[in-house]
Amino acid sequence: MVSRDELERWDREHVWHPFTPMQAYAQERPLIIAEARGCTLIDLDGNEYLDGTSSLWCNVHGHRVQELDSALREQMDRVAHTTLLGQANVPSILLARRLIEVAPSGLTRVFYSDDGATAVEVALKMAFQYWRQCPTPRPTKTRYLSLKAAYHGDTLGAVAVGDLARFHHLFAPLLFPVIHASSPYCYRCPLGLRRETCGMACADELGELIRRHADELAAVVIEPVVQAAAGMIAAPEGYLRRLREVTRDCGVLLIADEVAVGFSRTGRLWACDHEEVAPDFL
Repeated sequence: MVSRDELERWDREHVWHPFTPMQAYAQERPLIIAEARGCTLIDLDGNEYLDGTSSLWCNVHGHRVQELDSALREQMDRVAHTTLLGQANVPSILLARRLIEVAPSGLTRVFYSDDGATAVEVALKMAFQYWRQCPTPRPTKTRYLSLKAAYHGDTLGAVAVGDLARFHHLFAPLLFPVIHASSPYCYRCPLGLRRETCGMACADELGELIRRHADELAAVVIEPVVQAAAGMIAAPEGYLRRLREVTRDCGVLLIADEVAVGFSRTGRLWACDHEEVAPDFL
């Protein structure tokens, strides 16, 4: 059996932890999780911790849920993985059908990805490709608009449409230019206004940017209702609906990034459901 000291040494020597200052990390005794149940993480010493980030937004239902674990074991007894390149498999068909049954109106296709950043990356590519291959091609529509302080992942396209320089400034030379609109941050309004009297000026600014750049915009990318990594910035009621209206009027696609806010985290199955909005990509 591998000793505690070996695990700690191998962790320091071989594992590169994301969003972690590794020099400082190497000077501390690592927190090593050994097991989990429900909302609780348990380390090698039996200490328990609340999994307050849902293991970085991935664990929707908690750890060791019997129904989920049993389904995984049952599937593993059949086959662990087969490609979807030119062929299908039973679980992917059943899951796609179920997702479409609960998705916002108009969404009829499922493209499988393995994490949030690559899901955003795929949506960016699909939006670009749409304007090249739609019945009336619009090859000038190659740009994207997103919100200031946005976070959409850590692959290059997702970083480009994000706006958290403290995480990504090193990679600026690799990124494509993006149009940024002010965050709908009523608590600390970037426009210096008050919610009671502003008339939702942030939505007006957003709409004006979309109209001005409609001929070159492939899509708008947004975290609906709440910008999570930006500090849990909650958009005012009606903001998302107004965004959907202006994108539809201007012929601009809407990408709703619900990696952090989807699957009932905001009280509805999809955050878009709060304002009865159906995006082009979810």
